[in-house]
Amino acid sequence: MSESEEITQARVVLGRQLAARRQAAGYNQTEFAPLTGYARSTVANVETGRQKVARDFWQRCDDAVGAGGALTARFDEIESMVRREKEIVAQQAQAERDARVQRWRQIGSGVATASDPSHDLPPPVWTESLVSVQLDALALWAHDLRPGANDDVASPSTAAFHWLVAPGDDPATRADGWRQITQGDVQRLRMVRAQLKNIDNTHGGGAAFPMATAYLRHEVAPLFAGRYTELVGRALFEVTAELALDVGWMAYDAGDHRLARRYMVQALRMAHAGDNRLLGGRVLAALSHHALHLKQVPLAVDLARAARTGTARIATPRAVAMLAAMEACAQAARQNERLCTAALFAAEDALSRACSSDDDPDWLEFDEGGLRGHAARAYGDLRQSVPAQRYAEESIRLCLSDHSRTRAQRNAILARAHLARGEIEQAAAVGVRIVDDAWNLHSSLVYTEVAALAHTIKTQAVSGTDEFVARVDDLLTARPIETATTTGL
Repeated sequence: MSESEEITQARVVLGRQLAARRQAAGYNQTEFAPLTGYARSTVANVETGRQKVARDFWQRCDDAVGAGGALTARFDEIESMVRREKEIVAQQAQAERDARVQRWRQIGSGVATASDPSHDLPPPVWTESLVSVQLDALALWAHDLRPGANDDVASPSTAAFHWLVAPGDDPATRADGWRQITQGDVQRLRMVRAQLKNIDNTHGGGAAFPMATAYLRHEVAPLFAGRYTELVGRALFEVTAELALDVGWMAYDAGDHRLARRYMVQALRMAHAGDNRLLGGRVLAALSHHALHLKQVPLAVDLARAARTGTARIATPRAVAMLAAMEACAQAARQNERLCTAALFAAEDALSRACSSDDDPDWLEFDEGGLRGHAARAYGDLRQSVPAQRYAEESIRLCLSDHSRTRAQRNAILARAHLARGEIEQAAAVGVRIVDDAWNLHSSLVYTEVAALAHTIKTQAVSGTDEFVARVDDLLTARPIETATTTGL
């Protein structure tokens, strides 16, 4: 704890008193130092108020200059001031901890409600202190989905800038709390996070979001109220960043774009707190993806390029491929074929160099199917239907069997490629496959995709498409779309 200006000045005055008494006694600093048992440099520093010394020093000074204990008495007064300041700071810190714990308990018990002013949705900003990071997270975790919430989708540009230039955080350690948090707790979070992600991949964000936020409120929040070392604290922030990013994707898929962006910005800040630069780059790529969905193309390009720039020195080949592929999609949406092609070539080259011995994190699942899916989307946006169709077909073939949403989205790209070539019946046949997957999903993105495809096919009035249109009508009757925004995933 740094001392107040009042105490600093008191030490300076005491040092001047020592110098005056020493000189009156006829000693220079070199002659006086042996009488105190300290070095001449220590005497010089104490006399200017730059160095704190023990009480024994002042007792010896009193004896040497015949001050009758006056110097020691003033030293004791200053130490009393120091103790009082420490007590005040400790009381303030305890009050802050008590308020934080109470907030955790309210959120965990469901006491916080929309009528509570503290329940307002926090803005997507870059907070400075780790305590503020935790409190903002707790406030965000209290919110439920509001599909169709496209208003007030604030830009993440400021957070991305801070991520690029911000210094490291203070030590992520906590000496008090309800129990000792260990790496075993962190590992448990990682295991649950993987299970929640599997549910998201298989059944969509609308199904996984309530489970994930309940886990954050009831299981993750109490861990931040415990005691942890620096190493465990960083790991705790890191895994929470991974969870927050996943929940951001879930909210995005469910059609709540305000929550999606806030969770992603939170994930970016927590990745920084966890000292994981590569994870921060992954979050920026997700924000770029989301910006494309919201038709914020220049922002999507900036975020994708920031992700590549900010991780250039540490990214593994697989990470380089993922981030380059995301930039390719953003450049294609901007109709910059040259930069899109360059990014795709960079992604393909990097992925060819990836191997199992690379130190890739668990969340980095980018593979050949992912690269071809990004390429299909990029060529589709560039209105090059032939390569778009080819890459889409390859990406579908490489799609993991339990990734229902990904397969539906890649089929949607393929269907649009068929439409661009005037192959209406083929597009409808692909659409039937999308509907089959959509029945197992709670995904606003997929429902909107299939609705847009059905609308386009209806306007063509081509025979052989009635089955697809009827099946879409059945799906949307059971699973109404809660957002009308069309995506190009």
